[in-house]
Amino acid sequence: MNTRKICFLTCFALAMITHVCYGQKQLSITLDDPNTYPTPLLSWEERNDRILTALDKHKVQAALFVCGMRVDDENGKKLLTSWDGRNHLICNHSYSHPYYHSKSVTVPSFIRDFQKGDSLIRHYSKFTRLFRFPYLKEGNSIPKRDSMRAQLRNLGYQNGYVTIDASDWYIDSRMSDVLKKDPKTDVSAYKDYYLRHILNRAGYYDSLSRILNKRSVPHTLLLHHSLLNALFLDDLITALKSEGWNIIHAKDAYKDKLFQSQPAILPCGESLIWQLAHQDSNLKSSLRYPAEDSQYETKPLDQFLQNHATPKASPKPKLIISHLTDQFYVYTTFNEFNGSLFPSNSMYVVTKDGVVLIDTPWDTTQFQPLLDSIWARHQKKVVMAMATHFHSDRTAGLVYYQSKGIPTYTSRQTHKLCIERKEPLSDRIFEKDTVFNVGGYRFHTYYPGKGHTADNIVVWFDRFRVLYGGCLVKSTENQSLGNVADANVKEWDPTMRKLIRKYPDARFVIPGHFSWKNNQSLKHTLRLLGKMEK
Repeated sequence: MNTRKICFLTCFALAMITHVCYGQKQLSITLDDPNTYPTPLLSWEERNDRILTALDKHKVQAALFVCGMRVDDENGKKLLTSWDGRNHLICNHSYSHPYYHSKSVTVPSFIRDFQKGDSLIRHYSKFTRLFRFPYLKEGNSIPKRDSMRAQLRNLGYQNGYVTIDASDWYIDSRMSDVLKKDPKTDVSAYKDYYLRHILNRAGYYDSLSRILNKRSVPHTLLLHHSLLNALFLDDLITALKSEGWNIIHAKDAYKDKLFQSQPAILPCGESLIWQLAHQDSNLKSSLRYPAEDSQYETKPLDQFLQNHATPKASPKPKLIISHLTDQFYVYTTFNEFNGSLFPSNSMYVVTKDGVVLIDTPWDTTQFQPLLDSIWARHQKKVVMAMATHFHSDRTAGLVYYQSKGIPTYTSRQTHKLCIERKEPLSDRIFEKDTVFNVGGYRFHTYYPGKGHTADNIVVWFDRFRVLYGGCLVKSTENQSLGNVADANVKEWDPTMRKLIRKYPDARFVIPGHFSWKNNQSLKHTLRLLGKMEK
């Protein structure tokens, strides 16, 4: 077996200069404004208990930023005691939530309000000297900004910075409004939007941090003590974990040197990552809006709710991206075959150095949308595209991706057949069995023999036990071998047996078409071949 190792060191343009290892994504949960106000569906006790239960389930220690006036009664004391008893940090968020950038709010009045908030919570065992500015507004003049920084420093306080600013409060207000009118309203659309929204925001700020700080920092996510999080915090944490986020204790996040930063911008405030990027002339012009305010969130939520309400009117997707495990994703495009629309599965893996594509889209209209979707989800560029055999459902996008500066790869045998059949050619060739290392992910190609085509290879990720079988492997949904125009049915059977022996412990097996969620597709392909022989 001829084996060679190929390493790629490509990444974002700025990161290419520094060659820094990003590490695992880390995130802590922080919640603002605990309160005992009435909400639809749940009493304040039920709402509070559900949030705590979700944190308990995932063994998460959160930071609770207390606005004093919202808990300055007996019920409020009960609420704070329940958090203190579960070892969550009790932190200062002012007493009356004043808007520091207002002309009517002076430095002395703001300090008095801060001190009143401090006096309300300092007796709790988990009281922690973290202060979060209301509305994340830290001063719109040098005297205001620097006076509070001096006040915090003198009292041993640290700024309770947010790195991931998210408008969960707005989604909650919209959902609560409809539930007040009709408590039986289906709120699944709000849940779906909420999860996608937070994942998107988390990805954005992490990408910005990677460019700015040359690393993925331990993030602090801003949420609120709301009905929305009472209903869906468990789902959110689960979704974050599925996207590769490691949920860490809030106290550990704030130990990072990043949180000692003091941005020099005016007006001062918003996400710490946003503030630091705002100081960088190379990044400032590309920044999105500074705050997660309703003026920016109304239109996207309205559009999502409209689409959710009329799913039958929505066009069928041309590109579907599904999470597999770790940083692996299966993407599906569609094309016509024998008069019917067929799905074609391909895969990509997100590494610290960029994204690796295994096979290109079948639908030629989806070459660029795939790149755009990958960037939107992961803020990563594609650094490699590979085709597993010469058919157009694997090779169609090779030339297009070359035009985008992406290295493209096929085996020598596939390259030869592409020339003969006038299919798109890769710009790089490897031997049948080759080891690749890209951004911390090691994988190898393997040629088990003839089957669907004479050149069909598979791709194996040993550490994750992921086998990309391509069209050599048939989904358990398949009732036939499909397109056999270029197949060698006689040799396909021993080829499959060889493949099964080599990868007996495959956890995930991705076939070329139809469902990939059943890992019995290798044995199923053998059964189909047996029927063919009979």
